[in-house]
Amino acid sequence: MATLMQCKEKWIAVKLLSRLQRCEDDRVRNRVVKMHGYRILNTALSTWLEDVNVALQILDILNKLPRLTRNKIQDSKIDDTVGKLTSSSDERVRTQSTAILEAWSKLEIAYRIPRIKRDPNAVVAERRLERQDRRESTRERSRSRSKSRSKSADAPRGPTAPTGPRGNVSQRASGFYQGQSRPPFRPRPPFNSLPPGWFEAVAANGTTYYYNATGATTWQRPTLPATAAPPPPPPKVISDQQALQDIIKSIVISKSAAPTERPSASATPADTPKKANKVEKWRSYPEEKKKKLYENTLFPHIKYVMDKFKGKLPKEDIKRFGKEIAKKLVNSDFKRGRVTDPTQITSTQERQVKKYVKDFFDKALAKKREHDKNKAERKARESGGGGTPAGSPPSAL
Repeated sequence: MATLMQCKEKWIAVKLLSRLQRCEDDRVRNRVVKMHGYRILNTALSTWLEDVNVALQILDILNKLPRLTRNKIQDSKIDDTVGKLTSSSDERVRTQSTAILEAWSKLEIAYRIPRIKRDPNAVVAERRLERQDRRESTRERSRSRSKSRSKSADAPRGPTAPTGPRGNVSQRASGFYQGQSRPPFRPRPPFNSLPPGWFEAVAANGTTYYYNATGATTWQRPTLPATAAPPPPPPKVISDQQALQDIIKSIVISKSAAPTERPSASATPADTPKKANKVEKWRSYPEEKKKKLYENTLFPHIKYVMDKFKGKLPKEDIKRFGKEIAKKLVNSDFKRGRVTDPTQITSTQERQVKKYVKDFFDKALAKKREHDKNKAERKARESGGGGTPAGSPPSAL
């Protein structure tokens, strides 16, 4: 939005408007409205009002933006600019502009608390009254102190301590300086001066604090100079022509580096850096954490096969077999060096995992059926041999 606001070249504006046009994410559209979208689009529409293609692009974007209130539309005055397009020679422009104005007319204006317009003369008068109140309060405090002193003067006084000789004779012996002249007078520095490199400022609560060029702050008044490096040089001023060249270069680089497959409409621009950060993050994990990550990657494909055996095997056995298979596959793949990225697997690996899991569960199901069959036969034999005499020994199984 900032680039579109400063754009003066039509072909660059068309590129930026096309990006907004292709966007299908409501979160991005809300951000466009928050970043003064109506005001910037009004400027672009006013600049290229006679161009039918640019007008159709902007009208399409305005038709997709979220509509809650009419406040931002009125503040940006974009409705006046769109109203000019209702008399355009192109039928598409007339139709879309009329439909947008009709939809905007149905929106309500949200109530805003108006700002208080304060008269500067009244502000000055208030400040004078505050100063007078402070002066009167200080005078009252001084009067109360003088009254308390007069009351204490009436009380009986005790013996006063000696104040020393009242003459002008020096208290020091004649040989204090051992015949040398008095040391030279050294003037004290001014009270408000600070050591080199230090500056003072006043906080919000009225307290004075001190800081230097490195950003160090202190409440105590510094006594030593700040040993700090010189401040960095001012940033280099970039001309408009250079900024335009940088924009063109970024567009060309983004085109050349674009992937062959077109991203889905639901993907957001922030997805790519997140994935890159994720890839870089797992490389620093220890092997146990990588194995756990790879196990989580394999588990959805294992669960796909496990769900087909629900009702055929006990629920606890299915869970236990699933965990055993996942651990076995992870240890085998890491041992043979088949894991290049624990966050994803290829389609060939997916087919192999599903086949292995299916074979495992088929064997488990066959064993269960054989076990159930043997159990049924044993029960049948036991129930058939229940009528044998008590004295005769049971037949050997």
